[in-house]
Amino acid sequence: MTNDPRGPQSKSGRPAPSPAGAQRVPAPPSGAQRLPAPPSGAQRLPAPPRPGAPGAGPPVAGASATHGRPVPADFEFYDEDPSPTIGERIRSLSPALVILTVGSIGSLIFTLIAVTSHTTPVAVLLSAGVVTFLIFAVDCVVTSVAMWRASQYGETLRALLLALMAGVASIVSLGALAGVLVMVLILNS
Repeated sequence: MTNDPRGPQSKSGRPAPSPAGAQRVPAPPSGAQRLPAPPSGAQRLPAPPRPGAPGAGPPVAGASATHGRPVPADFEFYDEDPSPTIGERIRSLSPALVILTVGSIGSLIFTLIAVTSHTTPVAVLLSAGVVTFLIFAVDCVVTSVAMWRASQYGETLRALLLALMAGVASIVSLGALAGVLVMVLILNS
């Protein structure tokens, strides 16, 4: 029996099947030099950019989104995320936000009309103050909760703006309550 470097072979000249579980490891070619293994924790160098990849060089004229192929003159690009129109933004608002906004503006208008009119009864002045107090107290609570959630998600700028809105709502609410209390004290004296 001769030692064949290709391993055992069958009569047909093909390699003989190896026993189950045994794997054949090819020997390195003669004269080949093995490279040393990289030290543990070594960083790999980034692969060079492919042609047409972002940052691979100046773009080919007319081939921005077509991977280097020329673009027909009548081809229309559609933006994947088009900016919504004003109507779409209004329709996407939550009903609670719309109700609170309309209520806040309405209560301010009601209070302004009640205070500036010379013939307004005291009961209307009191009811305007109470409505303004209640609406802006709810606004304060809602914006405070939204501010807390924004801060939990790391949206710092949004949390700051909501905190400012909550502060303004609390000032208006407490001002309306103070006005109602002053009117009640004057009426009872």
